[in-house]
Amino acid sequence: MKSIFKFALAYVVLVPLIYCVLCVVTHQRIFPPWRNAQGGDVKVSEYVESIKEIFSDIFSEPQVPPPPPPPVHDGEHGSVSPLPAGLPTIEVSSTAELLAALGPDRIVVLNRGSYLFEGLYENSPSKYYAWGEEENEAHSLVIKGVKNLRIESRTKWDTTVLTRHERGWTLVFEDCQNVELDGLVLGHTSKGFCTGGVVLIKKGCSNFRVTNSILFGCGTIGLRAEDSRDIKFADSIIRGCTYGIAQLERSAEVNFKRCDFIHNECFTGIEVKECKDITIQSSFFGGNRDAGNTENSQFSLIEGDAATIGFLVENCQFSKGQTSNHLVGKIDETGNTQVDEVKP
Repeated sequence: MKSIFKFALAYVVLVPLIYCVLCVVTHQRIFPPWRNAQGGDVKVSEYVESIKEIFSDIFSEPQVPPPPPPPVHDGEHGSVSPLPAGLPTIEVSSTAELLAALGPDRIVVLNRGSYLFEGLYENSPSKYYAWGEEENEAHSLVIKGVKNLRIESRTKWDTTVLTRHERGWTLVFEDCQNVELDGLVLGHTSKGFCTGGVVLIKKGCSNFRVTNSILFGCGTIGLRAEDSRDIKFADSIIRGCTYGIAQLERSAEVNFKRCDFIHNECFTGIEVKECKDITIQSSFFGGNRDAGNTENSQFSLIEGDAATIGFLVENCQFSKGQTSNHLVGKIDETGNTQVDEVKP
């Protein structure tokens, strides 16, 4: 009987004391145990429940939100991919399957083989692509208004994407955001003249990546960007083109990194007009020559106009024969362009 009395006495004394201490620790207002916050009477059961809640708040495991998914990296150069994680993957093995798979929010994986665009497919309608009708885009596959699309080869350089049309581009992207091309070989089946490059990016494209790929001539031009921004071309090759390496107009934040530009015929190699923040880093230029095939050629290997702001060439190597005249050409008279010395 005495033990019961002692237990009851301890409960009456210690519980209010513990309650007050816990309220101070947890920064809660202290109300008399027999009154609630609104001034009403507190039942014993409510009082006990309030003690339990305080203990639960202090000693329970904190609710930590799950960590965000790790960033996706595009290819070997390690920059963070603009694509969201968890996109569905579609595997294709033919040109028809490739065309059917084009669209937003997906990864298209090309199995080993050649994918040829020719007249057979030009009657196939789609919400996300059309066939070019302009003179300089005749018969080109034009991918329009697509967001979050990655087209990749299952094995690097084991997949070839071609067009049979000499005057058309192999791939054209118009008003597309968050697009990646990885591990592909792109070009033409036969040599063309005047028009018909490899990859054309235009009319408001942004967050565009080309990695681990080969763009070969003919195409007349390996890569052209118009009115677009945030373009990364990395760990890739442009070779054998017949008019030049790349053309950039009215575009910003274009970066070439760890690339090889080799054996191209050039009126101008890389031509930059009315652009901002263009960089060519850690790349190699070799065996490029005048498209006119004249002796003592005077073509410009890298050329930027006076309207271009922030044009930097750094840590690049130039093979013997790519002379300083070829490098400087008409490059940026404002002096904000740096070109490394020619290395044999």
